[in-house]
Amino acid sequence: MDRMISRRKLLSTAALGCAGVGFGIASAPKAGAFSLEEPAQPVAAQYLAARAACSKGGDAFHAQIVADVQAQLTGEHVPADQQRQMLSGMTCPLCGCALG
Repeated sequence: MDRMISRRKLLSTAALGCAGVGFGIASAPKAGAFSLEEPAQPVAAQYLAARAACSKGGDAFHAQIVADVQAQLTGEHVPADQQRQMLSGMTCPLCGCALG
């Protein structure tokens, strides 16, 4: 029975252990696996031009996207009712508006 740990000893050991872990996490170097980079100027210009065209007169652009997707689905022999269902959930990759 001499080996029983008192509550005081248990709590102080747990508190020191948590403090040590917290200090170890706080002093760890930042992970470099994820970083944000600015796009190249030509790519950014193309994106902004396409987005502006999409928001101004996007119907032609949206119709082209829908036609491309329908052609691909038809080539994969997807039934017409499933095509309609898939197209109803699509959004424009540039402006985010619904295409279906």
